[in-house]
Amino acid sequence: MKDNFCIVSFGNRGWYPQGLARLKASCGKFGINCMTFTDYPIGCPTHEELPYAFKIACMEIAFRQYDKVLWLDASGWLMQDPTPIIEHLDKHGYFILNNHGQFNGWWCNDRQLQAFGYTRDEAMTQTHAVGGMIGFDKVSSGWIFDEWRDNVGLFAGRWDNSLHTESHDERCRGARHDQSVISLIAQKHGLDLQNQTGWVTFAPIVQEAIVGMQGM
Repeated sequence: MKDNFCIVSFGNRGWYPQGLARLKASCGKFGINCMTFTDYPIGCPTHEELPYAFKIACMEIAFRQYDKVLWLDASGWLMQDPTPIIEHLDKHGYFILNNHGQFNGWWCNDRQLQAFGYTRDEAMTQTHAVGGMIGFDKVSSGWIFDEWRDNVGLFAGRWDNSLHTESHDERCRGARHDQSVISLIAQKHGLDLQNQTGWVTFAPIVQEAIVGMQGM
């Protein structure tokens, strides 16, 4: 089961390489394949040129060797055996978390919404997803990843909307790049978003989960 599964991540500045080392060490503890990148894959735009395009590029490389790939941001590491995640991918084909209390109407810019045919009013009722921990089985849900990759140009945008670069609608708080696009894809296809509890914690000192997320 674990042989065909891989965790992948990227980090090339600041504390991120240390985060990758922590992730790799945690994967080794549980016998999990791990691919980490400290340089951009050939042909991949830099983060400044196109935010988070490296996520797609790194996952594509991992898919050349493995059917099941889980992306983790460099702030993530395994706290427990990830077999339940692998089993979830076996059963459902994809693993996407609910970004509780967040809505597409806040975190998608006009260009992203228009590309998927949603109004801001509609997007205000749509649940936002988590981009820092997301997985696919290329055999059964490769089409979801393909649609995400094919819309990589929509990752462009600013984190905040203070200059109204993302929308003149004050409800837009900014863009979340790859996360915005996967959230719209999830809405479009009615994908099931998982509750974060037990899967990931952003407070690893006080909560147990398979994955901990915290910068260094």
